[in-house]
Amino acid sequence: MADYSDPGYEYLGRHLASRGLVLISVDNTVPMEIAGTQTKAATSTVLIGLNVGMTTIRGYHMTTMANSDSSQVSFRGRGRMKAGASLGEEGTWQFATGRGKLRGITGKGTYKRMPAGDGSSSCAVEGEYEIKK
Repeated sequence: MADYSDPGYEYLGRHLASRGLVLISVDNTVPMEIAGTQTKAATSTVLIGLNVGMTTIRGYHMTTMANSDSSQVSFRGRGRMKAGASLGEEGTWQFATGRGKLRGITGKGTYKRMPAGDGSSSCAVEGEYEIKK
């Protein structure tokens, strides 16, 4: 059964692709910990610009913690492609906002994403954060 939004997504996908852009949403499956609390769910929404073997990445990462607190991180980076496949990317990130006990969170760092042969990828994230009381 088709979802009512399918035609809209199809139009948006074709429109962005005609301009060398790809929009993806990625659910993150590896839990992490912030301020002693495990993540419950995390999703990244990414806009990728394609240009002759290079990519420009901009996006937001939304995290919901096990206690229902949440945070939002903005990120941007650059990557490489060969024969239509990603060779990885690196970039920077910073906290944009936090809710609940994460209200007032600040911090920034770097990330490096490397694709695996099975279509998945791993992402190494480094940085520091502080939660102002």
